[in-house]
Amino acid sequence: MKKIIAAVIAVLVIAIVFTPFVNGIIMEKIVRQSQNDVNQLYSDTGTDITLEIIEYNRNFRSSDIVWKVNFGSLKNVYGIDEVVLTDHAVHGYTGIVSTTSLDKNPWFSSFVDTKLNGSNPFSITTRYGLDGAIGTEILIDEFAMETEGKTVQVHSGRITAACSPGFDEITSEALWNGLEIDEVVNIDKAEMNYDLKKISTYIWEGSIEYELAGISAREEGQEFEFSGLKGDYSLDYMEKENMLSTGITVGFDALTAPDLNIRDASISLRMNQLDAQGYDDFMTLYTQTVNSAIKDIANAQDDPEK
Repeated sequence: MKKIIAAVIAVLVIAIVFTPFVNGIIMEKIVRQSQNDVNQLYSDTGTDITLEIIEYNRNFRSSDIVWKVNFGSLKNVYGIDEVVLTDHAVHGYTGIVSTTSLDKNPWFSSFVDTKLNGSNPFSITTRYGLDGAIGTEILIDEFAMETEGKTVQVHSGRITAACSPGFDEITSEALWNGLEIDEVVNIDKAEMNYDLKKISTYIWEGSIEYELAGISAREEGQEFEFSGLKGDYSLDYMEKENMLSTGITVGFDALTAPDLNIRDASISLRMNQLDAQGYDDFMTLYTQTVNSAIKDIANAQDDPEK
């Protein structure tokens, strides 16, 4: 009897000791599958953004990963060719927690050193569930910087996002407390939430909601104020009929400027019983047209003689 108990205890001890190592193996599988899922999503929409794993070093209790996001033709939109992300993940007993750094990007390091006196206000944490679910939290601490002779005070913010295995369901909540520029420009609190389920490449069922408390600017006796912006988008898919309904609503409380005063304005648009295949075909053509235009602009900027 004692031998049986000792054997059981030994098995449990070994299982506990090796759990972080096993979870590290599971994490690597999730990470590499996620890379494939993201690249497939971009490829399906004709976007030449790619996600690449440069290094993956898995140890017993932790892993270190170097990613690279290549922006392709969108580099001229974002102003940078690529973003390098370095992750340090700790293998826990019930999941994996990873912290992400942008320090390998010269443009980011230069910004932090020259504008923020070396103090990085951004933190990124990702949690990998053993079922393949992924959740990320981005925190922004309040900071101030000088630019073009003005002081910009950026307030705190928080973004959370979660996705199911395969990126078929995505939810996110974002909150930013705004900024101030020398008491001349003020942007108040902004929020955005979405909850989407993938039906096809271009059809995502769910809703997106956003709010902006207000924007105001005052200079040389001129005043501008925009307050109470609210909007939402929704799409409902009827699988049996292969139809969908979609709608948008946008409204605001006030817009005032010299010779302009608008109060309580809103607009709503809703389309019901749309053929899902027709909608998908239209979005495919629209996306191809936009992507082609972006690539043409990028090629023209790369080659001024064109």
